[in-house]
Amino acid sequence: MKIAMIGARGIDSDYSGVEKTVREISVRLAARRHDVHVFSEKRNADAPSRYHGVNIVRVPALGGKHTETLSRAAVATLISIRDGFDVVHFHAQGSGIFSALSRMFGQKCVVTVHGLDWKRDKWSGLAKFSLKTAERVAARFSSHLVVVGACLQDYFKLHYGRDTTYIPNGITPVQRRATTERIRALGLTPDGYVLFASRLVPEKGCDELIRAYNGIRTDKKLVIAGGGRYADLYSQSLKAIADPAKVVFTGHARGELLEELFSHTRLFVLPSHIEGLSNALLEALGYQKPVLVSDIPENLVVVNGCGYCFRVGDVEDLRARLTTLLSDDDIVRESEMRMRGFLADAYDWDRIVDQYEQVYSSLLPAGAGHLA
Repeated sequence: MKIAMIGARGIDSDYSGVEKTVREISVRLAARRHDVHVFSEKRNADAPSRYHGVNIVRVPALGGKHTETLSRAAVATLISIRDGFDVVHFHAQGSGIFSALSRMFGQKCVVTVHGLDWKRDKWSGLAKFSLKTAERVAARFSSHLVVVGACLQDYFKLHYGRDTTYIPNGITPVQRRATTERIRALGLTPDGYVLFASRLVPEKGCDELIRAYNGIRTDKKLVIAGGGRYADLYSQSLKAIADPAKVVFTGHARGELLEELFSHTRLFVLPSHIEGLSNALLEALGYQKPVLVSDIPENLVVVNGCGYCFRVGDVEDLRARLTTLLSDDDIVRESEMRMRGFLADAYDWDRIVDQYEQVYSSLLPAGAGHLA
């Protein structure tokens, strides 16, 4: 089966959870002898064209917050029409707007919705309108609509009368790193900090987390591991309100540094107001770390009673929960024990790829396109 993946910055990018999802799915599909092409951002001439059996197709894009992803997806869609694919898989609402063009030329296309992007605070009114339009287009024209959160199924059924397939993103079981050199270089010690790891955008609630932490009497640090291409003003505002004696900003963390941060944190915190399915939360679960999340349905369905929660947007409630989890070692140990084996089946990447294969195959004539 010849499959195109459109909408991510690339298989070799760690910008957001969408990139990780595309990487995990496409590599496994390639290992099953499918011909997978991931359309990616343009880089230098030495950038690789293959990744673990996956073809990387680098396409140009216009710069800018509102045009970069859309322009890249537009070019990728035109190339996919020219080259002929059995299935074109669009990731996220923005790129999903081109599902209409894809269908116009007779292609079978899947759109995976990773969240209701138009709700995010970072977008202007015009951008929100455009994303909402993209959502309507994907709901109407996609051959098959996939959602990563069970709550999104109800949303699309209610607003568009559209049936969807629920396929979550996965958890990769992780062996914790024993090394500590990188965190110690930041002035951190094992079990001596709380971790927030995500893009620095308003809907993640990082400002509320910092305000809550500023008021806690503790010698443990709060680590903010994240960045954002278009979030400079928000990032600066976070640093302005943070107590420098308590809060450590690492910038965008990846690789061995991120692995050490997850391996040795006492607690992972996700105070978000909006989610589809947080890959950072799944990663924390993969490290079998206690998690504290806002009580939005998208977070609660993931932790499924094995984590802790607070009222979304309530700084005082967040502060109270943090205070308890920072001071009670027994609660933390009990949480880590419950985490062992938690959600291993439902969030297994190989089973998730099985589901995507079934979706792809359902769009093709019987017996067609199962192998490259």
